[in-house]
Amino acid sequence: MRFLRADFTGDETKELYSLTEAEEELLLAKKRGHAMFVIGSKRLHVNFEIPLYKFDYFGSAGGR
Repeated sequence: MRFLRADFTGDETKELYSLTEAEEELLLAKKRGHAMFVIGSKRLHVNFEIPLYKFDYFGSAGGR
């Protein structure tokens, strides 16, 4: 089980996962909350809808 996220690097990842053009475009768009979920040979476009109040849980220290 893998998530391919917006830090998609391009040609190497495209070849490694045999991505279609549509899947590559999804990852290159780098939209917040969107990911490609890979389970075996199945691939799903996942859209995480996180309510704004939950962002408060992350704090403001920039991950530190």
